[in-house]
Amino acid sequence: MRKVFKFLHLWLGLLSGIVVVVVCLTGGLYAFKDELSAIGEPWRHVEVREAHFLKPSVLLAAAGRMVDGEQPLAITYGQPDEAACIDYAAADGRRTTVYLDPYTAQVLHLSITQPGDFKFFDFLLDGHRRLWLPQPWGQQVVGYSVLLFLVTLITGL
Repeated sequence: MRKVFKFLHLWLGLLSGIVVVVVCLTGGLYAFKDELSAIGEPWRHVEVREAHFLKPSVLLAAAGRMVDGEQPLAITYGQPDEAACIDYAAADGRRTTVYLDPYTAQVLHLSITQPGDFKFFDFLLDGHRRLWLPQPWGQQVVGYSVLLFLVTLITGL
């Protein structure tokens, strides 16, 4: 029994370990998406003021002037030193994010992404969820690799 467990532990660990390492690394980087994005995007920071954030309706009105009749999907308030952001999606797949000062409703930045644009964190998420493979296959590979890794842990005990 010991030889069988040793054999299983070795080979299942090698096979599933590669997948688990990729899943862990991509998931670990994705967990810090906001922090990593903020490094190269100075418009995400605002000066802290001794005032309350403006109401969502005020921010929506200010951001609405920047987009062409699109409906907002989400509004996000951050910490006192972070800009508020409002996400919009157009019917053609274009996504727009408007960054505003939550104290004054001043528009700080307008970010527009087209459907075919490369987005690094979407790339990481695809690697985390399905190893950059087609949807049905990739999810199966990741799922079974995690189960094999569990067997490896048990045989290691």
